[in-house]
Amino acid sequence: MAKILIIYPNKQGHGITAIWIASHTAMLRARGHDVELFDCTFFKNWTVDETAFNTSNQMYKPSDYSHYVSFTDDDIFQSLQERIDNYNPDILFWSALSSHIHGEGEYVSIEYGCELVKNTKSTALKVSGGLQPTAAPLEMNSKFPAVDYFISGESEFVLVELADKIHSKENLTGINGLILNGQKIFSSERQKIIHDMDDIPPYDYSIFNDMSFYRPYNGKVLRAADIELSRGCPYTCSYCVETVIPSRP
Repeated sequence: MAKILIIYPNKQGHGITAIWIASHTAMLRARGHDVELFDCTFFKNWTVDETAFNTSNQMYKPSDYSHYVSFTDDDIFQSLQERIDNYNPDILFWSALSSHIHGEGEYVSIEYGCELVKNTKSTALKVSGGLQPTAAPLEMNSKFPAVDYFISGESEFVLVELADKIHSKENLTGINGLILNGQKIFSSERQKIIHDMDDIPPYDYSIFNDMSFYRPYNGKVLRAADIELSRGCPYTCSYCVETVIPSRP
């Protein structure tokens, strides 16, 4: 069994049950690995209270959302280090592709995660996926030196294979889609696109703090979860990363 600490560097200040977290947790736990989540959403020295801001500018109707969540004064960097020390993970993982690109802040997730982990003390492998490693995998070394391995493309099966090999102490270089960051860069072939969503076990939402399920909506506060029924996009907008997800090696 490998131990994986998933870091969700959300700065939006309101709960999001990020789809990629639920899918990767389900895959890892189904394979017998241990998974925990460090959610950054409700740390005052990290997040922006987007709900309060959008209520003040009348984009949102007033609600009692603040009664359902609480923001901590704890320092996020110290809290992350303490979590790492107590959990002693084999892998720190953040940022991945999903069908919820805009809502989960995926464009900046990898950068925020690097900001969090770059000064942490840990023997865990720092692994990150998402849009940037998928679109420009060989440029990641100079942009995000804090990361040990990047995953290009969909990452559920890649991360599970990585965890399996760490547990069995096997060589990691044969994992398709895994990019080593450092003086010697290798880029293996990307894993095949997941064509059957049933290959992933039912998404595991038990990993989320209960506050993540509350959402302000039209003056009310509802309990909700983000779900995924399909992946990809039928359009080919030239400026969008969707055009490179299936085509890059």
